[in-house]
Amino acid sequence: MSLPPANSATAVPRLSDSVYELHKPGVESLLDVVLFHGLQSSHTSVAHLSTWRSRGWQKEVWPMTWLPEEFPGARIRSVTYDACTTTSAERGRLDLYCTAESLIQDLIFAKLGQDPWRPVILVGHGYGGLVIKQMCLRARFRESLHLSNEEQMAGFLNCVKGIFFYGTPHHGMSNFLSPNGTHLKDASPLVDYVKLLCAESARLHQDFDVLRRSYKWSIAGVGESKPTITEAGSQNAVAVSSKMIVVEASARYGDFTVVEREDHVSLCQPESRTSMTYIRLTAFIQSIDLQVKRKRLLDNFLRVPKMAMSIHSHLFVEVQNILLTSPIVGLCGMGGIGKTTLAKLLFNELCAGFEYTCFVSGCKLKGDDKEVERVVYSFMHHNGKQVAESGENKEWKRTALNRKTLLLVLDDIDNDSHVELLKDISWINN
Repeated sequence: MSLPPANSATAVPRLSDSVYELHKPGVESLLDVVLFHGLQSSHTSVAHLSTWRSRGWQKEVWPMTWLPEEFPGARIRSVTYDACTTTSAERGRLDLYCTAESLIQDLIFAKLGQDPWRPVILVGHGYGGLVIKQMCLRARFRESLHLSNEEQMAGFLNCVKGIFFYGTPHHGMSNFLSPNGTHLKDASPLVDYVKLLCAESARLHQDFDVLRRSYKWSIAGVGESKPTITEAGSQNAVAVSSKMIVVEASARYGDFTVVEREDHVSLCQPESRTSMTYIRLTAFIQSIDLQVKRKRLLDNFLRVPKMAMSIHSHLFVEVQNILLTSPIVGLCGMGGIGKTTLAKLLFNELCAGFEYTCFVSGCKLKGDDKEVERVVYSFMHHNGKQVAESGENKEWKRTALNRKTLLLVLDDIDNDSHVELLKDISWINN
């Protein structure tokens, strides 16, 4: 339901009205992770941080410290919005629809989902999972209207690859009661969306499930196994109750696990990096990251005849063994014996193990040294993504590859300058 309010906010960059940047990699980002908090029993301006604090002695905001070490190339953002369960003059008045509409605009403004090779993973706790579902539906609706930002909405939906739910009430939760057993006083409109048998919530889940199937999004999550202790104080007494916030039947969706000894609050507040709730999330992110990398590599695979592997199998193994000890290998022989085919087979087999890859055919290697370097740059890929769409007006320096893993194939070379280029890059690279 609600999470303990933080005493003080950690200063983090604010990208828009509701989007905060918890981590930005020093190099080009390869992955986006966005976190959505749940309902709050009282207003706090730092729910985007306090929701994700560890229970260890350091009380770290683990998406700022743990996740960057697991995924150094990830941009990690957290969003904040009005999620107060009670109404006041300023809080608890926005419904789910308005929240989702505002958030999708803010995320687009923060440049989320605009790079087709940068996958987006959305992570929601409790009500935050419902916000994610409604937000995705709003993006699809705005795209269908062909509005001015339809391309950005389409880009966002195509970039989303997975959604992870922490105790989200897909089918509602028990009647929202205060700790003393009475109905919540001055309840926010948000509470209606998490009630059992809520028609709006059921329709939301049904529509979202159709959408996620059409985009083939991966879905996973974890659920609580023990009651959550809640407190409510007044001038005279403090009422305490213990209850299951989201039961398994409501939280179960996709690849789902009930985690032992975790309540609704502790689900997203792991005690350590060995906590099952944290391990499940990182494994989910890792699987999507690998899927995208594989697709990049498949898109860059070079076409070779189906029978090529059986014909060149002995040479294939021999060259692989040579590469273990030598940074440069030359394939020599008369024309038509299969040097290019063997080079393509080796490139396809080895490219997954290199940060940078480049295959340039001989017909492209014309001109002076500068022109050859420009061509090499134009064909260079970083983790499967082309570094430059065009080599024109781009200045490339060989030192950019210093201490990087590079697989470079120059096919059908015909002069000494090409060999010297390979030697120079190999020397810098090592």
